[in-house]
This record gives sequence, C-alpha cells and structure tokens, in this order.
Amino acid sequence: SLSGEQLARVLNDFAFNREERSVVEAYRAHRAALGRHLRNGRTPASKVFSLCASLPYETLALFDIIDGNQASARHIGRFLKFSGNRDFYVRGQDLVDLGLKPGPRVKKILGRLRDAQLDGKLKSRSEALALAGKWISP
Repeated sequence: SLSGEQLARVLNDFAFNREERSVVEAYRAHRAALGRHLRNGRTPASKVFSLCASLPYETLALFDIIDGNQASARHIGRFLKFSGNRDFYVRGQDLVDLGLKPGPRVKKILGRLRDAQLDGKLKSRSEALALAGKWISP
C-alpha cells in the first residue's frame, strides 16, 4: 500500500486530473471500511447503500476491480441498480399525494422507506404506501 506521499507522487507522475485524483483518493480513504462492510454478509443492505452513496461511481468500480470479491460485486451492483431510484416502491410525489407537505420530511420518510425496502422489510408498493401512511398520519 502506498503512503499518502507516494500516492501523490504517482498521481503527479501519471498526470491524473482533479477528477481522477478524487476517485483514487476516495478509494484509498474508504477501502478498509467499505471492504469490511461489502464482504460481510451480515451488513444490512441499507448500510451498504449509504456507504456507497457517499462515493463516486468510479470509486466503486475501482473497488470492485481491485477487490474482486463476489459479495462486494453483488452489493455494488445492487447499489447501482437502486441508486437511480427506478426500482423503489415510493417516490416523493406519492408521499405528497398521501397528504405530506413538500419539505425535508419527504426526504426523511423516503430514506426510511428505501432502507426498509433494501433490507427486505417491504415486499411491495402497497406495503410501502401503507407504512408511509402510518408515518404521515399522527
């Protein structure tokens, strides 16, 4: 493993631009924690999602290539699938339609619903909407 000084020298020697540097530096800064959680079969999917969401996609790809672990690849693939929000059961407009006023609470409830879905606690859109309704209603 390269020291911080050695890494800086390599990045300079190979003329990495600012974006490329940030990918490599993010990988270096997060590889131990990310690897521990991605390789661990007991880490909830919602935890993996929140870890991956803080990193550029390129850093996740770099981790996947270097790590070569099947469990890691599965988690990263699932994160990439869900990160576009195409497969989540509920969207912000659904919460507004249930009576929630637009604002920070929408984001908070969507996050809780996302985590529940990722962790397998919700199996359908109707279950997610029912749970959201409980959280919205006093």
